[in-house]
Amino acid sequence: MKNITLSTGGETYCFNGDESRSVTINFTDPNLPARFEKCYNEIEKRIKAAREGSVTAEKLLQLDKEVKDLLDTAFNAPVSAAAFGNMSIFTPVGESVIFKEFADKFIPEIEAQVEKLGSQLRAKKVTLDMKKLDKYTAPYSHTPTGNSLNAPTSVTGLTEEQKQYCRQLMEEMMRP
Repeated sequence: MKNITLSTGGETYCFNGDESRSVTINFTDPNLPARFEKCYNEIEKRIKAAREGSVTAEKLLQLDKEVKDLLDTAFNAPVSAAAFGNMSIFTPVGESVIFKEFADKFIPEIEAQVEKLGSQLRAKKVTLDMKKLDKYTAPYSHTPTGNSLNAPTSVTGLTEEQKQYCRQLMEEMMRP
């Protein structure tokens, strides 16, 4: 079988120094910020829904699976398996849970990588000519190119107040 290797600009992370628990994330993917935002909005909705009524082991198991699936979709990579393995995202860690610790440590890394990419692109004055891109993608696309949803294309555009809100939201979501 022939192999084609593409340069995807991915950054590889391992968790707890265990290289068998690694994941490669492509921060150059322009869809990453929109998927990331959608993921956290969906997580918020699902946690609020799970809090309605009594919290059962079955609800926690289902929510654990859904949140892990959302993370993997947001990053387009098996982040949850590398970060958590079979452990629940609700596993207690100190006075919090493992998912909050993950978010506290990984979100600043994401912000730094996206900012770094933005700086590199600005320095190179890289632009994307959508008409030239359409030449190659139009036959395969069912929607017009461009950002018709006005979705954010960078987390670096968030104000400190918005970042703080996201952190507070994560804390609230993880409170028992």
